[in-house]
Amino acid sequence: MCALMSLAVSIGSNANAQVAPQPPTTRVVDKNNVDLMAMEYENQGFPIHTAGISRAPSTGSGMYYDDLTGVIFEGDTVSYGGVVSGPLTANGNTVVRDEIAGTITVTEGDGTVSVYDATMNSPGANGHPGVSAMLVQRTKPDGEILRYYYQTATHVLSTALTVYGYRLNGVTSSLGWTVKYDLTHNVIATDSDSWVTDKVYIVNASQDWCDPTSPSACTSANSSSWPATGGVSVPNVTQAGILYPSGASKSFQVTGTNTYKYTVGASNWNYAVTTSGAVSTTTVTNPDNSTHVVTYSNSQLLTDQDELGRKTTYVYYDTTDGNGGYADSVKQVIAPDATWSGTTPTGGYVQYKYDSRNDVTEKRIVAKVGSGLADIVTSATYATSCTPSTQKYCH
Repeated sequence: MCALMSLAVSIGSNANAQVAPQPPTTRVVDKNNVDLMAMEYENQGFPIHTAGISRAPSTGSGMYYDDLTGVIFEGDTVSYGGVVSGPLTANGNTVVRDEIAGTITVTEGDGTVSVYDATMNSPGANGHPGVSAMLVQRTKPDGEILRYYYQTATHVLSTALTVYGYRLNGVTSSLGWTVKYDLTHNVIATDSDSWVTDKVYIVNASQDWCDPTSPSACTSANSSSWPATGGVSVPNVTQAGILYPSGASKSFQVTGTNTYKYTVGASNWNYAVTTSGAVSTTTVTNPDNSTHVVTYSNSQLLTDQDELGRKTTYVYYDTTDGNGGYADSVKQVIAPDATWSGTTPTGGYVQYKYDSRNDVTEKRIVAKVGSGLADIVTSATYATSCTPSTQKYCH
């Protein structure tokens, strides 16, 4: 049986049964439901931030790429939404290859099950890696099922090499929405324009229909009223808005390059993203001119400073060391009032340890020096192996 085997929390010399320690949250969503690292506005469970396109133009062209495509590249490297997440078997993922059906099924640590079509493949060319499989279905732990529909294009590089490209036509959700891509460039060229998405619609499937398998633009009589976001023709588009029956309104909008605005009635919150080297900074300026500032690098939250100047710091493991460290997972969360000896925290922080599957095995709340308090330690041990059918439970 693959399940949690033992668990205890130690407070001084006492031990009591408890729930397993959880990894720290390293995603900052402010009171306006804006993700300050991804710059996504979330409402009613669906991140409407881009309606399925990436957050910024690529290579300065003003053209936008999609945010949902899932790919397994040659060498078993996985990319989702244009972000490479690492090797196929990273973070305890389990992989099942069905040579007859031509599928690769990946069960992730949180229970998400992704099915890739291995018949959708292509050799690499012009510095781009070869494609081994494309994502066609993704089932989330809450039961929501996403289905992906692609357009296939062909480019003959030579008599010996033909490259196939796969671009999303649409994505459907079992919750009742469809993301439909309006693609102007319908052939693969040697330049990046061949992968451009010009416009993306969000369609309420219970009210209207737009064929997710078709490469053509939507032609419904209602299509002009659908929520949509554009890359080329409308660079400063309002990405999400809500109008309530009372007449009150909320909106989240791109106002320039890496600048955004959230509006409620006559009050504005302004968001600005700057980058220095590998570190990005998002500054939120509130209507009263107070600020909330977060810094992050490569999707890792580094600091979170609230409107009162209280800064929480996050430290990560560099390597998986077999002694509680897991590469790129949080090692310490250091509170604003922590005690220090030079640059080393001595108390007032939380330290985490992990096993080889990145499960949290220990959470230690380190008391501040001079407080007279003992550390609070929550620990857990897990089964030594997982199977696809027990993946949700053995972590």
